[in-house]
Amino acid sequence: MQAMTGSSSIKMTAAWSTLLIFGVPASVFFAGSLDIGLTRHDWGGAIVSGVMVLWIFAWWRSYSVEINDGLLTYRKLFSRRVVIRLADIKKAENKFVFMPKDGMPPNRLEIQGAANGEPIHFAINLKPFKLSDVHSLLDMVGVVKHKRTSSR
Repeated sequence: MQAMTGSSSIKMTAAWSTLLIFGVPASVFFAGSLDIGLTRHDWGGAIVSGVMVLWIFAWWRSYSVEINDGLLTYRKLFSRRVVIRLADIKKAENKFVFMPKDGMPPNRLEIQGAANGEPIHFAINLKPFKLSDVHSLLDMVGVVKHKRTSSR
């Protein structure tokens, strides 16, 4: 999906290409498992692959980044929603880390700042989004330099 940008707002959701990369192979596996279920009456593979397809779709739909009214909101599957005011961001850095060992995504926007008086540090996974949307986001949070590092 595309970002909707205005002078001070953006709403990004994961790109269709992300769904295609993961969803098409899973759907092919599901179709094969469904065929086996219909001919051999063995539904185990169809159930497992069907759940996998639904999980991939839920994962894909869960990613979103929004900047509106001076607030940056990031949401993804299996984690809480993170909200920070743009004025409270102390540091924003775009990083690409080959084989990260810190548990963060390899292609990320690292945000450091404070929310409600508490220090906050999180990373936005940039891979699910369209490149043009990522560039718009980086411009809005004031990131100029793209840094590549290695964790080795």
